[in-house]
Amino acid sequence: MNHLYALIGFCVILICSPGCEREITQHIRRDIAGKNTFALGEQIWRSSLLDTDHFLNGDQIPQAQSAKEWEEAGRLNKPAWCYANDDEQSCKLYNWHAVIDTRGIIPIGWHMPSLQELEYVMKLLYTLNHLDAHDQDISTSYPVGYSYEHYYKDGIQVRYSLPFLYHGHRFGNGNFKGQNNIGVCWTKEPLDSMTKRIPAFAQVKEKKQLYMIASHPANGLAVRLLKD
Repeated sequence: MNHLYALIGFCVILICSPGCEREITQHIRRDIAGKNTFALGEQIWRSSLLDTDHFLNGDQIPQAQSAKEWEEAGRLNKPAWCYANDDEQSCKLYNWHAVIDTRGIIPIGWHMPSLQELEYVMKLLYTLNHLDAHDQDISTSYPVGYSYEHYYKDGIQVRYSLPFLYHGHRFGNGNFKGQNNIGVCWTKEPLDSMTKRIPAFAQVKEKKQLYMIASHPANGLAVRLLKD
């Protein structure tokens, strides 16, 4: 519990520092570890989504320019990327085969978040969003069990959330879904041998709450990075 008080105290000071408004997309310290970064509690996140069409060794990551090409890449377990909703002004989505390719797509010094790191974020945001409703009482605001994985209680005003582009995602059959409504990103967790799915994290624009899902390797998700 001492760790909890120290953590929440640190985050409240950090998030509500002078010049930081308590608004959904303005609750963080930006450029805290160089440009294009922000601090969320003890973590440093990259502000923008991964945007590369090359592996770290210089090889090109194949771009799927049609639903047929995307579906074929997934069926053959080959790496591929595409623009969200086939819109070149949008972000890049990657299938799991591109993410785990041994040539690497993650810049040195960064990594995709683990389940443990995402649990930290979900508990932190849940607690901060409940503090006002519970008269700043951390013992009541801190989630018990897995309550932070479900929707916030009625009447809770969501002031703190992970800044997200609601780019949607792509199914293995090539269809897009959720643009302007949901953001979905890969985690660093391995494929589950039983379900044949990979843990991913998502946030719905309407609710602004972070939660976990499981995604097929052929699906196209964005990549968001944490500093090592």
